[in-house]
Amino acid sequence: MCRSVARKRNVRLVLFVGVFVVVATIAGRRLTYAAENAVDKPNILFIMVDDLGKDWISCYGADNIQTPVIDSLAAKGMRFENAWCMPQCTPTRVTLLTGQYPWRTGWVNHWDVPRWGVGYFDWEAHESVARVLKKAG
Repeated sequence: MCRSVARKRNVRLVLFVGVFVVVATIAGRRLTYAAENAVDKPNILFIMVDDLGKDWISCYGADNIQTPVIDSLAAKGMRFENAWCMPQCTPTRVTLLTGQYPWRTGWVNHWDVPRWGVGYFDWEAHESVARVLKKAG
């Protein structure tokens, strides 16, 4: 009887170790696969601040205002030296969402929003940056 108990214990141990090795191998492959695919995806941090001029950020030349965190992000990432926007918030936001000039989307006025009973944005006709990024993964 002792031999049968020892044999069962050994069989269980071998099965446990075998299952553990298989699970660890699969998990390792999945982690490796996830890490390899994570490199392919862009890491985008988009910051939009209303009514902020470039002369208020030190990485763009402001002498009297210190913005160390923004400066650090700018040093490690991408900075735009020649950017353009509409002088009204709604057309600017539509431009940022679509990547198109306001006259292409038809949103050239701040008052063109449905909240005021005017305007309707045709998302089928204009691809958004969010949808493009979602399709890319």
